Amino acid sequence: MTSLPVSQWKNYGYGGQEDKVLKIYRSIKQFFIFSKYEVNLFESYINEIVNKADIGYFNECTVDRTPLRKK
Repeated sequence: MTSLPVSQWKNYGYGGQEDKVLKIYRSIKQFFIFSKYEVNLFESYINEIVNKADIGYFNECTVDRTPLRKK
């Protein structure tokens, strides 16, 4: 997963505070627990469950349509 390149930050209207944003950005340490392959695998499982729910495989209200990865 990649973040927005610093060169494109001005497009997002930081109001001349790019230096502050850059300082914060550089101070953040982000660790990825899962590889891209594993994330895609999880996504496919989620999509499979939602598809099964759409065709009536589960009882009504069993599957929450909210993207599960955001809960």
